[in-house]
Amino acid sequence: MERSFSMRSLSRPRRGWSLALSIAVRAYLAGFFIAGCAPRRPPVSVVEARSMETRTIQADYDKVVKASINVLMDLRYTIDAADGDLGLVVASKITEGQHAELAKEPDQRREIPTWQKVLGITLIIAIIGGIIWLLTRGGGDDNGDHAGGGGDRHVYHSGGRDDYGPTVYQYKVTINVESLGPGESQVRVSGSGEQRRGDIVEQAGPIEDPEFFQRFFANLDKALFLQD
Repeated sequence: MERSFSMRSLSRPRRGWSLALSIAVRAYLAGFFIAGCAPRRPPVSVVEARSMETRTIQADYDKVVKASINVLMDLRYTIDAADGDLGLVVASKITEGQHAELAKEPDQRREIPTWQKVLGITLIIAIIGGIIWLLTRGGGDDNGDHAGGGGDRHVYHSGGRDDYGPTVYQYKVTINVESLGPGESQVRVSGSGEQRRGDIVEQAGPIEDPEFFQRFFANLDKALFLQD
């Protein structure tokens, strides 16, 4: 008698190998669907980054440097370094609130193709499914053997506490002020950040959030207005 393989065996697996195969195929199809449909934000070019980070301010050089420091302090940054002659200000802060979106820098190494990633994940899921089936296939026949032993199960707890701690964000901002002439200055703001949980860095990269720079320059305009 010929054996036929149908999609019904995937939707209603009756044997262990069929269950593992069903999980693998579903994960494979879902992985390709997610990889193909997930939106990808295009990387910001150097020109676009400088456009976000740079503004021409109608104010004297010294006033802009002082106002930039005041803005950073108002935003709860700690001034790590400041050089009035170079027009350089470096500041940082650690907070539990996310204040800017971090961009992922492109990997300089050769990127693994998506189909290889999906295939690898599929194989891992299939192996795990097979191991689970091998460990549980005899569960119904061993009930009598465990009856005499009391069926004790050991459960390990982590102590009921979070070993990682809260998620914190660490930002570092560098401001460079350049004099363009009497009553005119150019300000460039660049930043980077890390998202941490305990000792684990969950995300890191440059700040390429347009709203972050818009807020900073809006606060800088207010600070210069208050100085006049």
